[in-house]
Amino acid sequence: RFRVLVGLLEVAGGLGLVLASEWPALLLPASSGLALLMLLGLITRVRLRDSLVQMLPALVLLLLTSFLVARALAGGASEARWGTNTIRPHFTEASPGRPMPRSGRVRSRELLLMKNPQQQAVVEALEVLLADSYTLYLKTHSYHWNVTGPMFNTLHTMFETHYQESALAVDDIAERIRALGFPAPGTYKQYAALSTIEEESGVPEALEMVKLLVKGHEACAKTARTVFPIAEGGQDEVTADLLTQRLQVHEKTAWMLRSLLQ
Repeated sequence: RFRVLVGLLEVAGGLGLVLASEWPALLLPASSGLALLMLLGLITRVRLRDSLVQMLPALVLLLLTSFLVARALAGGASEARWGTNTIRPHFTEASPGRPMPRSGRVRSRELLLMKNPQQQAVVEALEVLLADSYTLYLKTHSYHWNVTGPMFNTLHTMFETHYQESALAVDDIAERIRALGFPAPGTYKQYAALSTIEEESGVPEALEMVKLLVKGHEACAKTARTVFPIAEGGQDEVTADLLTQRLQVHEKTAWMLRSLLQ
């Protein structure tokens, strides 16, 4: 009967260890209880004068459960040392030798920059180009709506073609930033802080609109040129190809608008 009781208690202790895989708090009491039962079982077999072979399973289980008890005690001491609310440092492949928290304390953008710092300069320059392109798009669209005078029909139609092309360009630049793994800026506040193109108050005269759009396209071309050496240094052929396309459009458009002023 005593053997049966000990056997049932051993099964209960084993079940406790299984549950401890889901609830670590159960590991110490389950392993301690099971170790005690293994000790009692071993003592019982010694008193019953069992052979060494019969006692061997109980001895092995006693050693295993004792190891689990020691492991649970070591884990508890570690928790006490670090504190339950403290995030333990760990190391990642992205930053060898540099501790990083497991939680979301480091923002996704900062993590991306740690993974590939070379892309930081490319993305930041593309963000300026995106802001310039979007500002130029808004300016051209506004002029399309508000242009007046003898050249109305010509400028109204030309501005429409230009802002439609700019809208596609904005999408291409933003998607390139996303393809590099970074979030693309998309608010007026961000564009105002990034753009090199100034906004005007009021509605300019028709020819003044043309002059301002020339400056806008020249600004976009200048920004695109600043990205070129950065993209080439990072062997980013896709970005370099995009910049080539943008330069061709902005230089040609600036030339066409400039011709209206001569």
